Amino acid sequence: MAEVFISFIHEEERIAKAVHRFLKKKLEKNVFLSSDKWQVFAGELWLDRIRQELSSAKVVILLISHKSVLRPWVNFEAGAAWLTNKAVIPVCFADMSKEELPKPYSGIQAVSLRTEAYYLLTSVAHHLQILSPYLRYKAKTKRLGSCGPRWIRFRTTNREVKQRRITLDAAERAQGSSYEKVLYARAR
Repeated sequence: MAEVFISFIHEEERIAKAVHRFLKKKLEKNVFLSSDKWQVFAGELWLDRIRQELSSAKVVILLISHKSVLRPWVNFEAGAAWLTNKAVIPVCFADMSKEELPKPYSGIQAVSLRTEAYYLLTSVAHHLQILSPYLRYKAKTKRLGSCGPRWIRFRTTNREVKQRRITLDAAERAQGSSYEKVLYARAR
């Protein structure tokens, strides 16, 4: 069972899969995608599987755009998470900004996917009660000396994590959406 549940609409699957890869690689935890046909197998009762995954998850990430906020399933999964005292993290992307979030989402500390991917990562790590990848890296380099791997360094300023360095080769820049490029670069 997954510790992180990502709620999204199927039209925005590419973004959800990019967030899924990013979190899974950085946190090394199971992450469940609610509308991904490869995570619910043929013959399974779909609604029962969603209930199981929501029950076992500690963190529920809601991918919120102007389209998805109007869909009943995203709101249904958000309500189920809220009622069971899960950490609910609204992640704004595409045409949705944190300032435009409707109630009740506007009452929850939200994240902008475009600029706060590492804040999302650090927040999920916090709710899972694990060290964020940056802190694990810092502890490792302290033990091993300053022979650090190719890790993206960042620092925290006003509870907002800013990325310091991203390198993308030409092939990576040529494919995928801008969100996928940023998340792929941050996952390297």
